[in-house]
Amino acid sequence: MPALKIIETRDSRELKLDNKGATALFKYMAYRSFDELAVHAAVLAYGPNTYTGLVKRSCEVAPLGGGCWNGQVLYEWPEGVPLVGQGGAGPKPSPDSSGTPGEHQALGFEFQFDTAGGTEHITRSLETVSRTAITGDPKANVAPDCKRVIGVTDDGKIAGCDVGTGKLEFSISRRLPFITLAYIKDLKFATYRTNFYTFLGFPAGSLLFLGASGQWRDHDGWTVNYKFSAAENETNIDVRGDGKLTVPAKAGWDYLWLGYRDEKDFIAGRTVKRPYCAYVEKVYKTVDLKLYLGWGA
Repeated sequence: MPALKIIETRDSRELKLDNKGATALFKYMAYRSFDELAVHAAVLAYGPNTYTGLVKRSCEVAPLGGGCWNGQVLYEWPEGVPLVGQGGAGPKPSPDSSGTPGEHQALGFEFQFDTAGGTEHITRSLETVSRTAITGDPKANVAPDCKRVIGVTDDGKIAGCDVGTGKLEFSISRRLPFITLAYIKDLKFATYRTNFYTFLGFPAGSLLFLGASGQWRDHDGWTVNYKFSAAENETNIDVRGDGKLTVPAKAGWDYLWLGYRDEKDFIAGRTVKRPYCAYVEKVYKTVDLKLYLGWGA
């Protein structure tokens, strides 16, 4: 029989909060095994060791037949730790890996995303496909090579053009048994800062934290929505296409700008604007997102 598989069900992570404590119930579906002990051990090990400050207490599995099982893992409030109610001054939510989806893991209802991009003004192309000059004019029989610069005018200005660009913005909602003012201040501090370390599988410098919003609901605790935007890191950027100006590295949220000068195109017999230097500017501060958000990997 193929290897045992486990998936978390849609109604998982049921959070209960009252004046006696807090609990969370993770629910799973396991299949491809008739060995109850193996299924129990696998379900128990599948989930995180802690969840928003709650600790793993017990695990139950029930057979459905045909090698399929229902599994439940219960998380409870640690003994000896006072429970803080709405907006209290208790401890910060414990960092853990719950709610941190892997790259190939099926995403749950707590994850939302948007890849619909907007427009971006660019001044250089990916490639100059062709250059065509006027015919019958011996003084302009060859179009000058502008080294990928778009829209160079006779007076030296660079018009560029607007192109559609994709983006990746997403949000993750997590339920927390409590929130402190100190934690809210940490979220504010991390807003519009990029990841110093790899976070949610995104390399350092490629993920921008857009902020968070939270809401309290009776008997459910806090629901916090964390928003992010991703931009791809780049290396060995050939600015001109001739290998003479190569940017070694640019983080996704760094800003690249170019310096231009007049250069002689000896084949065309004309002077044109061409990039001759490049600058990569850091415009967002970086932060350890896991440290300030209290979760992630």
